[in-house]
Amino acid sequence: MRRSLVVLSVVTLLVACGSETAPSSTADGKKYVAAIMTSYRSSNARNAFTPTEARCITEAAVDAVGIDALRAAKVQPSDLASGSAFQTLGNKLSNADNDKVSAAIVDAHCIDVGTVLLRSGAGDGAAFSQIAKAKVRCVFRRLGVPVAAQRAFADSLLGLARSDAEFTASFRKEAVLLRALTACKVDPSQIK
Repeated sequence: MRRSLVVLSVVTLLVACGSETAPSSTADGKKYVAAIMTSYRSSNARNAFTPTEARCITEAAVDAVGIDALRAAKVQPSDLASGSAFQTLGNKLSNADNDKVSAAIVDAHCIDVGTVLLRSGAGDGAAFSQIAKAKVRCVFRRLGVPVAAQRAFADSLLGLARSDAEFTASFRKEAVLLRALTACKVDPSQIK
């Protein structure tokens, strides 16, 4: 009897702990997600993110800060339905909440930063004109792997000024760039 009571208590505790609904799954959360997705569908972000990737980072952002923090920052779903929804979040949320959103985007593993950069046209510049497209893809995918680069990318989605410095710093280490070039069999002299 005592053993079954202990087992029942443990099961009840596990169910209670695991049953918390993600903010993005609530009725209000779905309104925020729908608004950001409306913004996504009417923007150039469609060229960089697939709908699945966009929904994933949107849900990660809403889940990271929660509905109460969005309301406290005076963010309404209608604020996010047009323009750059993530930059609107970046402007309205506190620094601490921006940090939560940025970290959540990275932790959710929704996107491959290198692939998104390539879809955005970053690899089409004159600097890479002497390199085969497959090798350019390889380099960007490898450069998008470091957590610092992913965090800088997430910060750039939010329009945070620190993103440029973070992104530059993440690649400033010559060893990171050289490892990517070597792994992709690109001669550094080909980059103009």
